[in-house]
Amino acid sequence: MPPSNITHIAEQFGGAGTPEQLSGGQGQSWKTETSDGPIVIKPSPTLDEARWVGETFSQLTFSPGVRVPRPVLSNQGEWIVEGHTAWTWLDGQQADGRYRQKIDAARAFHAGLRPLQRPDFLDRRTDPWAMADRVAWSEAAADYDTHSMEALSPVLSMIDATPAPSDSQDQLIHGDLSGNYVFADNRAPGIIDITPYWRPVGFAEAVIWVDTIWFSKIAEPAHFAQQWMRAFVLRALARRIAEQPEQVAAGMRSAEDAAGTVAKLRAATGRLLEPWPSH
Repeated sequence: MPPSNITHIAEQFGGAGTPEQLSGGQGQSWKTETSDGPIVIKPSPTLDEARWVGETFSQLTFSPGVRVPRPVLSNQGEWIVEGHTAWTWLDGQQADGRYRQKIDAARAFHAGLRPLQRPDFLDRRTDPWAMADRVAWSEAAADYDTHSMEALSPVLSMIDATPAPSDSQDQLIHGDLSGNYVFADNRAPGIIDITPYWRPVGFAEAVIWVDTIWFSKIAEPAHFAQQWMRAFVLRALARRIAEQPEQVAAGMRSAEDAAGTVAKLRAATGRLLEPWPSH
């Protein structure tokens, strides 16, 4: 995205000066100053998602156990400008580890989302992550390259033998929490880059557990929900594997990079499942 376009978009959200490109995520987020404080500008997948998220999260309240950014309206009263949305800035830095704090913040965050109804835009998503999520939850068939299927098929077989708990309730969750926390001294953890999914809360924690293979700090199983964790970890692992060929198909990464990620996930499967054996 050329800086001139970003500057124009920032101005529509009240920004002044040249926006600063942020290093996290996919390098597509920008920070800019406004009269009400700094905001973050980032791409939004679809118009209907941007409007639903803006209208919903502008009205939600959360417990003091978590900080959550607020969506920002444009000068024209819109939640989206040229494919971008804006959110208030949360002070803090990302940090490896701190899993107990992360899980506690996630539970406070998800408690605030519990009353929400399922949004329709989820059914219309066709991005690689949504497609992989449907495969992990047996809502779509897996049809990938041989290397990916060699890693994924055993996990899908275990999923078939490990149904999700009948009493688990789907609700709106943040489906990609792992790297989306910020910490500041004497303040609750902040949760950023909200990625809505409609799954059980335990699945959001399982995604964090699976993603610990990428970080230097070791997580303890005791930090995570215990009941039915195996069912959720299997689905989180399947989603992460399926995301790789889905991103290749979408032209978002090379087959070589994806194969390396799949290989690491396959090698970690036993360790990730070990704390939660089948019964």
